[in-house]
Amino acid sequence: MLEIKNVYKSFKNKAILNGINVTVNDNESLVILGKSGEGKSVLFKTILGLIPIDKGDIKVSGISVNDVSMHCEYISKFSMLFQNSALFDSMTIADNIIFKLIEKGIDRNIAYREAEKTLERVGLNKAVMSLYPSELSGGMQKRAALARAIIQKPEIILFDEPTSGLDPITGAMIIKLIKNVVKDLKITSMTITHDINAANYISDKIAVLKDGKICWYGTKSEFKTSDDELVKSFILSSQL
Repeated sequence: MLEIKNVYKSFKNKAILNGINVTVNDNESLVILGKSGEGKSVLFKTILGLIPIDKGDIKVSGISVNDVSMHCEYISKFSMLFQNSALFDSMTIADNIIFKLIEKGIDRNIAYREAEKTLERVGLNKAVMSLYPSELSGGMQKRAALARAIIQKPEIILFDEPTSGLDPITGAMIIKLIKNVVKDLKITSMTITHDINAANYISDKIAVLKDGKICWYGTKSEFKTSDDELVKSFILSSQL
């Protein structure tokens, strides 16, 4: 369980997160919607402990992001699929996927075999292992980045705009893959996206972020029928 309790964060006296309260239950998929500049990326960075929060707490399985003595265990609960995939250009796909395993002391041969199985899970042939990111299409890079995220067997995956930069067909394929992988591996997930169709497809719950607060929260069925003006504006934007 991921618990975000009364979290505040400001930069130079400008409030970015203004009392965020939200819980993501085990094996649940929460999608965060919000216009640009509403603090979605800052929220992810606070969850990952990349920037300190000013007030409040974030806990995973009871471990607090504020507990310095438990920092390594806290961080080990997470993995992330970055908006731009964030593969290392100078490393082969195989080395991109296994480097975290190697850091943990896992034998390289064992790690490579695990990488083969994980690539297959995301629909990539092991032949790509010797290639570099620049030799893959955008969709294949996203799949490889997903393989890197799940090979660590995290409790929670954060997805940052997973369809960004992809054409509609490839984006739809990636969203379907994400939903299937998260469900099969029983991983809790949180996604930030502007893609309403993606949000409706992968979410169990949807939260809308405005002025640094969660201003709407509910199931995707409730989202589709909500009378909230901001929710309706998101739905309308997807129909243009």
